[in-house]
Amino acid sequence: MTEKDIIQEGEKVKYIITSRNPNFNIEEDDFYVELIYGRMGKKLTIRKSEMLYGTGGEYLMQFSTKGMLGKVTARTVFFVKDADIDPNGEREEVDEQVIAFVVTTPCPILLNCPKCSSEGHDIHFERTEEPDIAALYMRLCVTEIITPESGGEPYPIYRPLITHNDEYIYVLREQADNLQAALNNITNNH
Repeated sequence: MTEKDIIQEGEKVKYIITSRNPNFNIEEDDFYVELIYGRMGKKLTIRKSEMLYGTGGEYLMQFSTKGMLGKVTARTVFFVKDADIDPNGEREEVDEQVIAFVVTTPCPILLNCPKCSSEGHDIHFERTEEPDIAALYMRLCVTEIITPESGGEPYPIYRPLITHNDEYIYVLREQADNLQAALNNITNNH
């Protein structure tokens, strides 16, 4: 946890989540994060499906700190492929660490948080304040021209490209023109 992880109550924050565990593939394996906060240990569970996916093999978790106060512990439950333990081939592992401290007063002087380095954890959290991370990417679509049977003008529809795992395909916006040029080149040469 760093100084930027001291957050004013009410802010909406974003954390980039990556895996440091060679046995846990964050893109393919399932996981969820329980945020534990407050004196009564309230929990907010954020599932993988509720996070944004980044094409660099990371996930973007976001949550509001409204109603949170004090340390925020991220308890990540992830499932590693292991046929020795379970007939289904998955073993549950847990990584727990303090990722934030939510305050109601500006510039707190004294905080009491466990001193623990993120180096020893399987899961890495990094707070980001970069806006519009998701807007950096575009979902790839195929354009189809539909001609109505009852006559009328043809119109385009845009169907998203989907992998065999039912995942959408994204491209960095800044690379879209290069991708289009490469696709045009392939089309023209065949």
